[in-house]
Amino acid sequence: MINWKAHPFLRLLLPLIVGIWLEDWLRWTPSRYLFVLPFLFLPFFFRYVAFKVAFRHRGLYGLLVNLFFIVFGFVLVSYRPEIYQDNHFGKYIDGDNYLVGIVAKPPTHKTRLNALLSIKEIITNNATHAVRGHLYVSFPDTANIHYGQLIALHVKPKPFSKVANPYAFDFRRWQYYQNVHYQAFAKENQWIVLAENQGNRIANMAFRLRKRFQKVLHRIINNSRDVGVASALVLGVKDDLSEDTKEAFSSTGAMHVLAVSGLHVGIVSIGLRYLMLAIFGRAKARRWWRLVFQLAGVWFFVLLTGASASVLRAGVMFSIVEIGLALDRRASIFNSIAASAFLLLLWNPFLLFQVGFQLSYLALSGIVFFQPHIYKLWVFESSALDFIWKLSSISMAAQISTFPIGIYYFHHFPLSFFLSGMVVVPAATILLPFTIVVFLFDFLSPAIADFLGKALAFLYHLNTEFIFRLSHFEWMKLNDIYFSKWTVLLCFGMIGSIGAWIISGRKQLIFYVLGLLTLLSLERNVLKYQSANRSEIIFFKVPKADAIGFISGPHLAHYDRDSLAQKKWKYATQALKIRYGITQETPLSEKVSSPDFGLVKANNFWNYKGRIIEMVPPILPGPRDFKSNIIYVTENLDTNTLSHLNADTILLGNQVSRKNAEQIKQFFLERDVIVYNLREEGGWIIDN
Repeated sequence: MINWKAHPFLRLLLPLIVGIWLEDWLRWTPSRYLFVLPFLFLPFFFRYVAFKVAFRHRGLYGLLVNLFFIVFGFVLVSYRPEIYQDNHFGKYIDGDNYLVGIVAKPPTHKTRLNALLSIKEIITNNATHAVRGHLYVSFPDTANIHYGQLIALHVKPKPFSKVANPYAFDFRRWQYYQNVHYQAFAKENQWIVLAENQGNRIANMAFRLRKRFQKVLHRIINNSRDVGVASALVLGVKDDLSEDTKEAFSSTGAMHVLAVSGLHVGIVSIGLRYLMLAIFGRAKARRWWRLVFQLAGVWFFVLLTGASASVLRAGVMFSIVEIGLALDRRASIFNSIAASAFLLLLWNPFLLFQVGFQLSYLALSGIVFFQPHIYKLWVFESSALDFIWKLSSISMAAQISTFPIGIYYFHHFPLSFFLSGMVVVPAATILLPFTIVVFLFDFLSPAIADFLGKALAFLYHLNTEFIFRLSHFEWMKLNDIYFSKWTVLLCFGMIGSIGAWIISGRKQLIFYVLGLLTLLSLERNVLKYQSANRSEIIFFKVPKADAIGFISGPHLAHYDRDSLAQKKWKYATQALKIRYGITQETPLSEKVSSPDFGLVKANNFWNYKGRIIEMVPPILPGPRDFKSNIIYVTENLDTNTLSHLNADTILLGNQVSRKNAEQIKQFFLERDVIVYNLREEGGWIIDN
């Protein structure tokens, strides 16, 4: 089994993760912390005051130490959200605000230019307050905004909206884990640049270099698709990646190459190690000079590429390994991995909830643990076949440890991952240093850089073309797979049991695997049963449109009065269809009834299996005794007609204005009628 003495950081990391996860799940109020704070002091009491008791009851002392780190994880998360701090700018917002902040990261381009501002001051009612906090600002695409600018904004920040539709991507929650809680939309005349170069000097230099290197790539590579791949692979910039390119790399299991991670940092670190040996020699007395310059280069690359979770993980881990080598201490690689995760979570506990962080650590752990065992299964005398098998074993090991959460987050599994891995990993090993060489030559002689760039552009084109051709094999993709949290836990339980079996050789552990497999089969059958017997009505939140879905088992019948574009409909419903296992979809017209489906329509009334939905306007004149289950208000209503509405629930559609919605809500406030606003609260599911 695991030798815990050789993995001290792993022993510390596990309870810390439990504490961080528990606090994020429970979200306790500060008063409740009084019940757990004693556990922060008990281990020290037993260690330094009651030593004999601690020694005699070592099991109890170990339990207290684990509880200490669990509670420590609690405390880390509770103090992390900046919105709870007294000087957060959100506490000073009124009707008219002027905010002053520094652009904290290089902006990203989509349909607009999006930037993150670190707010320093807020001016309200002629009073200036020194504040802190981050604001997500969307500028017009033509705005000249870059890192380090000091900007004054005349905007009204608002909290992020709730998730738009059931099971869709929760942007507000994602931003919460970035410690960003407010957003704002700036028009052309609502900001002014007060100063330049106000950010960190090293970061400012790195981002200026990145911008220059982007221009070099655009100059030497004519194909926009290949430019996007090169920018993502080397610089961590994904603005130039088209949706087709993302889909091709994702569907073939090669997306990790476009996310700068351990592979990229490892190539840079090893390259710098050999460069430092060539410059300083192998003398032991100069090892610290070699280490300082090597780590400086590694961390400059981390900064240059945007310092994402995966890059930070790799930077910290390689730094720990290289420092250990300089000290002639070759610690366990698992301890080094755990140490890097432990340090990063101390710095930012919310990294635990970032997909890149999770995938990065799981992939690396899987490669380190499973790859040697997979590689030993076959021995090839041919060095070429052996090289191909080694790459394949690395891809297989990474997929074994990451497929549960990969499917949980992205709902697909690429069967072609081993083929893409055999090409893109060696390609990245060549393209990354080659591109850096071209960047360096651009300082010395742009003509030489352009000459080398022709070969570089050709290699990028070959790599990208291979991925696109591979992505055309539809039978090599498993799409629209739903994994629940229980599915993920059971899969990781099986992976852990197999790992323990490999370490210990105890055949009894195979019964744990079989037991977990049985539970997994049972859980999947329960999901299948729920899907087959589901009956629900869903009102979707779609901007400037009205859309209703009627679900019966795996069948979705839907009505949208405004003939939604396919892209809008897919965006609103894709996550729900995957979650519910929808295999059949039927659009409904204004006049169609489907008795076999349990749906009948008459004028502006829908009857779905006994539940009455009334669409208004039109409104029947005068008071009436007839009572609908739901009245769906699709447009603004005259307040004089509200007394004619009679229903258990008033549902306000996407085209009802905020002012009119508030009037309707106030009218029904004292009438014991539920009022639900799609624009404010997101899509709504009714169990039928």
